[in-house]
Amino acid sequence: MPNMLDYIAWRGDLGFESSALNEVDSLIFSELAYIKMDGIAPESDGETVTLRELERLYRAAGYDQSFLVNDPYRTLASAASSARFGGIRVGRYVNRVEHDSQVQFSAATFFLPGGDVFVAYRGTDNTTVGWREDFNMNFLSVTPGQAQAAEYLNSAFGAAKGGVYVGGHSKGGNFAVYAAAFANHPEKAERLRAVYSFDGPGFNRAVAEKEEYAAVLPKITKIVPESSIIGMLLITREPITPVKSEAKGIQQHNPYNWQLLGANFLRAEAVTGTFADEALKKWCDSLNENQWRCLCDAVFGALDASGATTLYEINSNKLTNYNAIARALFSTDKTVYKGFTEAVKLLAVSGKDAVLDSTRRKLEHSEKRR
Repeated sequence: MPNMLDYIAWRGDLGFESSALNEVDSLIFSELAYIKMDGIAPESDGETVTLRELERLYRAAGYDQSFLVNDPYRTLASAASSARFGGIRVGRYVNRVEHDSQVQFSAATFFLPGGDVFVAYRGTDNTTVGWREDFNMNFLSVTPGQAQAAEYLNSAFGAAKGGVYVGGHSKGGNFAVYAAAFANHPEKAERLRAVYSFDGPGFNRAVAEKEEYAAVLPKITKIVPESSIIGMLLITREPITPVKSEAKGIQQHNPYNWQLLGANFLRAEAVTGTFADEALKKWCDSLNENQWRCLCDAVFGALDASGATTLYEINSNKLTNYNAIARALFSTDKTVYKGFTEAVKLLAVSGKDAVLDSTRRKLEHSEKRR
């Protein structure tokens, strides 16, 4: 079945003037938000580069993101060589990773023909800071990244001549929805065209019950793969559209695996998670605010002590780092410790990761000694 790269090859000769922006285009812009644009995409208002220029500058800078499962360069290379996307201009690039404030935030604005813009938020990158912010969403009423997303969207209304579309994949989808709900630009109601969350997690109860969130629900399209794990975490109030994926388990989170039918995603009948998926979500939902905070402090405190700042560094010495997490968790709340043991077990089964499975057995052995 075709995916978004096939869509670019098929639809790439049609400009946005003759074929309006659709849900697949929105995923493409959301995937392009993962592109490392540091030093090559303008940050200030009024300055932009085309995607065609961005692709050339990316290669000239020697950037390589092939370590990412959803390597965004594949999308950039295809889009840059097409008539539909090659001339689209991008600017207002922001990329912040701040360890002390526990924020990983990146966004870019794509300028469409006719004056509309698409604001795209990057999902979780490979930094431990980015992953910690994901965990923090479970107990903070607002994370620094969410607050910055709302500020960024406010300024985007000023930069745009027409309407504003907003989107993102994974945490970027969460940022897109949060920004749409809590940006306070006076023209938001009239100029906000649509919001796209691609397998983005929901919100904790403090955010989900806000009137601002309810007010933008009619403009939100949330698309998730049929066995979504990430997108089904926390609370979602907007309707969920499940789509077919060629992958299984957590690999369904990768948008390159989503199947298309023409200019739309191939719809699935329902979200049908596995037993492991449901058990993992149930455990996540069972923890209260203090337990989540305790879990985050233990896990990421252990990683900080190891000196690892990226997933690559963690995986380069998985046994040592996973065992460090196990030791840190040993002193935490018993319910959190037991739940984390079960979560590691489920992840090991789902991902067939021998090191995770070994860590799970050590956690279970430690539990017997408690």
